[in-house]
Amino acid sequence: PSGRLPVQTTVTELSDGLLLQAINRELGRGGQVLIVYNKVETIYDFASHIRGLVGNDVQIGVAHGQMNERELEKQILNLYNGETQILVSTTLIENGVDLPNANTLIIIDSDKLGLSQLYQLKGRVGRSKNLGYAYFTYDKNKVLSEEAYKRLNAIMEFTELGSGFKIAKRDLEIRGCGNILGPEQSGHMAKVGYDMYCKILNDVVKEIKGQKNKQYKDLKLDVAVDSFIPDSYILQSDDRFRVYTNLKQIKDEQSRNTILNQVENMYGTVPDELKNLSYVALLRNLAREFDAKRISVDRQKCQVEFYCKEDMLNVSLTEAQKKFNVKVYYSQSGAIANYMLSEYSVKRKLSILCEVFEFALNTKLKSGK
Repeated sequence: PSGRLPVQTTVTELSDGLLLQAINRELGRGGQVLIVYNKVETIYDFASHIRGLVGNDVQIGVAHGQMNERELEKQILNLYNGETQILVSTTLIENGVDLPNANTLIIIDSDKLGLSQLYQLKGRVGRSKNLGYAYFTYDKNKVLSEEAYKRLNAIMEFTELGSGFKIAKRDLEIRGCGNILGPEQSGHMAKVGYDMYCKILNDVVKEIKGQKNKQYKDLKLDVAVDSFIPDSYILQSDDRFRVYTNLKQIKDEQSRNTILNQVENMYGTVPDELKNLSYVALLRNLAREFDAKRISVDRQKCQVEFYCKEDMLNVSLTEAQKKFNVKVYYSQSGAIANYMLSEYSVKRKLSILCEVFEFALNTKLKSGK
């Protein structure tokens, strides 16, 4: 909703003092209170307890999924019409409730709910220009489990508007990714990292399809140029991580330009450090197709070492060098190609290497050699 403010989020022990303070503040400004109590068998007893705290002058409603359909409809309509000031409900209000006048939420035993549920419930309040309050409570006599602690900590950490994706990602880290083709939720993605998990999953899918996974040899790049994403350019670490992940997928000059244009549209003029990083990522992806072992580029030299001389003298690669009129001196010992580019800057050398290797790869794919 337009003009919406971030909901003030509190994780705390449950007490009558807290309930009374939160309810009186909301009712004092003419608002409504939503209390989530997810035990149908004792929900009416809890509603009676609330009545004992606030008095008989306050209209209290109760809603849960086992109610008669007409009675449930009546309770919800009373809430929308403003006749009910406090609604004690199960998690059925998680979706489909849009009440601009309800700006205080109290969740009882919040440690028993999932992170996505907690986030969805928090979204039921603060849906207007009034500041919303959300209280995630737990029994003071109970020791929280490690996972419950992580969930409640996450709901406190991501309080800004539009945190849905971050919450979903954190939920996946806490619960594990599990078996994507079955009901289990017992994976260990958080231990190997999201990027590595996606790589492993992609390899397994290819294996199931009968496609051969190419195993690349280690490639080290030693480039004398600043290549990173400045913190001052992309402030949020999660956003920087996403851009880093996209850069790793660069396969050719076209995809490089596409990603840089996307970044520029979102964050403004792309700094030189990020442009350099895009060249480094592209060069890595291209050169490893030819089993390059090490690439060293600085102001004086531009050197590519291969695992063997056959790779260094690949026909497609030598044709590409001729295409771009690049002179290459091959060392007598080892498999090292020295590119004669001393007159160019480090950045231009990177660009030329990318052009040579991309042309060579396209030629190699066409010829099948």
